Amino acid sequence: MSGRVAWGAVGAALLIALAGCTGGPAPDRSATVDRSVAGYVDQVDPAEQPIAEFTADAAGDADGQVKVQVLSLEVTGDVMLLRVALTPLPIAGKDSSDDVGVFKMIASQPVLSDVEHMVVYQQLSDQEYPYIKGWAVEDITTSSSTPRGVPFLYWAYYDAPKDHVGQLDLTFNDTWPVVEDVPVVWS
Repeated sequence: MSGRVAWGAVGAALLIALAGCTGGPAPDRSATVDRSVAGYVDQVDPAEQPIAEFTADAAGDADGQVKVQVLSLEVTGDVMLLRVALTPLPIAGKDSSDDVGVFKMIASQPVLSDVEHMVVYQQLSDQEYPYIKGWAVEDITTSSSTPRGVPFLYWAYYDAPKDHVGQLDLTFNDTWPVVEDVPVVWS
């Protein structure tokens, strides 16, 4: 078993073991968030180079495959922003004009994990933290969709890591590969 596969297995076990952990009190989120970074933009700059890329079967109710491009993971203050381009691929012999919902592609909310410090990061939710209403992921992406062949910019906020980590592992769902060692940019 290779080291990366072994760490992937350790990461999956860590996600299961720590899924219920909160990691203490919620950080102060009184700072404003620059909506121009995440905003309501659903387009992806084709010149932006992904950190990682793979194609997998749609994990939700959508037919076909999805091209996944991890674009960035950036910490600003008490929050961390994940940006991912999701492109539902056309299906040969089928009408590709219908839009595909984002959660029909990924089926669940992505989770970030720090295997070294045994910490799991779940997406922030305006249901858990009502004072972040307006920039939680639910406001933008739960009902969003895109035509086949057109990238959709999926983004989500997480608590910033307490340790100054250089990379985290990203898990979308249990059928897609774990994206290991996603670089964390601290600003």
